[in-house]
Amino acid sequence: MILKNIKHPDDVKKVQKSDLKKLAGEIRWKIIKTVSKNGGHLAPNLGTVELTIALIRALNLPQDEVVWDVGHQAYSFKLLTGRYDIFYTLRQLNGMSGYLKRDESQFDSFGAGHSSTSLSAALGIAVGKEKKGENGNVAAIIGDGALTSGIALEALNNIGQLKQKILIILNTNEMSISKNTGAIARYLSKIITDPYYNKFIFALDKFISRHESESSIFKGFIKLLRIIKLTLVPGKLFESLGIRYFGPFDGHNIDIMEKSISRIVDLPGPKIINVVTKKGLGYKPAFEDPIRYHGASPFNIDTGQPKVTNKDISCSKIFGDLTNYLIEKDKTVIAVSAAMGYGTGLHTVCENHPDNYFDVGIEEEHAVVFSAGMCVKGLKPFVAIYSTFLQRTFDMLIHDIGIQNLPVRFFLDRAGIVGDDGETHHGIFDMSYLRMIPNMKIIAPSTKANLQRAIINAYEENEGPIAVRYPRGSLPGELLPFDKIEKLPESKGNIIKENKEGYFFLSSGRMLSLAEKIAKELEEKDNIPVTIFDTIWIKPLDEENIIRLARNKELIVVFEDNTTIGGLSDAVLEVLNKNNIKISTIPMGWEDLFPTAGTIDELFDHYHINYEGLKERIRRTHE
Repeated sequence: MILKNIKHPDDVKKVQKSDLKKLAGEIRWKIIKTVSKNGGHLAPNLGTVELTIALIRALNLPQDEVVWDVGHQAYSFKLLTGRYDIFYTLRQLNGMSGYLKRDESQFDSFGAGHSSTSLSAALGIAVGKEKKGENGNVAAIIGDGALTSGIALEALNNIGQLKQKILIILNTNEMSISKNTGAIARYLSKIITDPYYNKFIFALDKFISRHESESSIFKGFIKLLRIIKLTLVPGKLFESLGIRYFGPFDGHNIDIMEKSISRIVDLPGPKIINVVTKKGLGYKPAFEDPIRYHGASPFNIDTGQPKVTNKDISCSKIFGDLTNYLIEKDKTVIAVSAAMGYGTGLHTVCENHPDNYFDVGIEEEHAVVFSAGMCVKGLKPFVAIYSTFLQRTFDMLIHDIGIQNLPVRFFLDRAGIVGDDGETHHGIFDMSYLRMIPNMKIIAPSTKANLQRAIINAYEENEGPIAVRYPRGSLPGELLPFDKIEKLPESKGNIIKENKEGYFFLSSGRMLSLAEKIAKELEEKDNIPVTIFDTIWIKPLDEENIIRLARNKELIVVFEDNTTIGGLSDAVLEVLNKNNIKISTIPMGWEDLFPTAGTIDELFDHYHINYEGLKERIRRTHE
């Protein structure tokens, strides 16, 4: 076996060319086996195997530095940079990250989990290497979907201005998590499907590279050739920005890729190599359905079917189904996604009501302001974005939504911890950064029915912005028939259980089941009565019930699937302080840290958000 013996990138260079195809096959099989057990990003990683082999053979790591965009295409890179022996721990508690992490390997030059940051980071690294007098090249690998983001376009603008020696590898596979949309996507598609110019432009670039340093007369001819190139080839957008364009090349031909990267990487200034790859290559189910296998749950290799089928309806589906129903009644409802139509449940809206659905691509900031503009004209935008990705829009939430008090309806999927994707994808900050924005309302439903009702609250909200946050997966309880769904009473929580003394538990969202579990343990093991209150509303809070239920209690415990800094815990403390109520209050949420990867239950136990953890916090409180 070749792969097992690769402990360093230099070992990849020692592999005979005749064995490279075998090495690629071993990498694919290792990825398929591991992801089938642990889950992970399958289709994108199967598409970059040959590209990664060629890149490592052409560069000199770690002197040359590589920045992967997002990181969910870098499993091959991990396997070829000394992490074969720990690859089985992929996305596990205390295991190897599913993304790039600087503290995991010297070859991970920059960590990432969100899209479109690679070009900015690579440019910064290139400037840093120059200022410090370090040798070596800098390469950034970015997908065609990620290139549509404003962050990437800003970086291209600056790269063209600064003229740093940087290599950009544009991996064009015409498939992000949702189908690529927009003018940039159409432009890149035109490049890779043009049947005529590729051989011509490759020969032209080769000629220019050989002769551009010759006599002044010849330099005039070279300048003329550059003008011809700029006029004729589809890569003229990049050339116009001052970035030399090469390609497209077959990203699955190791020999061509290695030679191309080796020839181009040392040219002065910024360069972009466009390579064409196919997601899921080497595993038929992933190749035929790259969206389903973008982020895969554990599956049976032989059939491609999930090992565990969750028959409970997800929050995303509840949202998608009810949005479809509302659009049928009211054509002013507009669904907006930022390249996450499938993940947020809005793909069915796209299918059923295409005129009322906009997928703006990986452009969260634009999605928010675009929706604000629709609000101005009386439309009702439903903006569905993962909590962790909404973080990018903080300025827009304040400046364009909050100040103007526009009733944009936000639906925060994957709020709270999400499990195996780890630090970059946990949505544990939204209650804090949304709660501080004037005019913003926030609901965190704890049941399926209350999620449905919260969506209706958002639909009927016409005075200002509102956000509904819900977790990945499902919530307990039964669904309501669409014609029986009523609004939640504003700023009113739900008393689950009431006692005159003992402890007072306040909970939000899916944390209610954990609060009930710990309350039961306290009552059975310590004979302590517990009052449980489901806040439902994070802002405005049900201050009246909180004040009343807090009376005569010896301890208040606040359960939140959010950082305890600025979240529900702080909101409750503000209410108590304002009303001069002095009771020890313990937050049971995510403290001042970035939770690692692991299953939901593992993370609760790992960070002591359980019965034993509460008892320890109580002990420390009374010391």
